[in-house]
Amino acid sequence: MASEHSTNNKINNFTKKPQEQLFSYINYSPTKRTQFTPCSESCNVYAFIQNQEKDDDDIDEWFRIINTMTVDFSKAKEESKLSKLFKDVGMGRWNKTFLQIDSAVTSYLSESTVNKHIKPISDESAQFLLYLVPYFSKHDPSVSIDADTGYFNATFKSHDKGLMTILISDRNELYYSLAERGRKIVKISGSAKIKDPHDLIKFNKVLSML
Repeated sequence: MASEHSTNNKINNFTKKPQEQLFSYINYSPTKRTQFTPCSESCNVYAFIQNQEKDDDDIDEWFRIINTMTVDFSKAKEESKLSKLFKDVGMGRWNKTFLQIDSAVTSYLSESTVNKHIKPISDESAQFLLYLVPYFSKHDPSVSIDADTGYFNATFKSHDKGLMTILISDRNELYYSLAERGRKIVKISGSAKIKDPHDLIKFNKVLSML
C-alpha cells in the first residue's frame, strides 16, 4: 500500500498537470458542478481509487469524482489512453474496463478517418459510461461505439450463455437487451433512466441477471 506521503504527492501531481498531458478528452475541474451530487474541492480520483482497494461500494463518492470531469472528443487523439489518467494507482478490476474503453475509442477514431459517415463519439454517452464503470467492471464488459449514434455499447456474457447489450445514450438513459447467444432470441429488453446514484443501484438488479 502506498504511503500517505506518496499518495499526497500523486494527488498534488494530478491537480497540477496540464490537462493535455493527462488525457486529451478528459478535463479535470475540482470545482465543476454537474447534474449529480456535487463534488467539493477535496474530491480526488487518486484518493478515492486508493480507498477502493478497501471498500468499493461508495458509488456516491465515485459520482462526485466523475462530476469534476468533462469529456470532449472534439480534439481527441488516437493515442490518448484513459488508463493513463489513473496509472500508478490501485484500480483492481477497473483497469480492464478502462482499457476496453481505450480500445473502443482508438478503433473508432481510426475508422472515422476513412469513413466520414459515422457519427462523432458522443461526449455525453462517454461521461455517462464513466459513472457506470464500478458496476460494469464486475461483469467484464466488452466496449464498442455505435456508428449510427456515436453512443457507447457494453456487451456482457451471462452465466447461461446469453449476451446482454447495453446502449448508453446521451440523455442518461440505458437501453438493454438479453438474448440467447447464437440464436438472436431476445429474452428480455427495456430501458432505464438514471437520475441519481440510487437509480443506478436499482439498475444493478438488471446486471444481477448476468
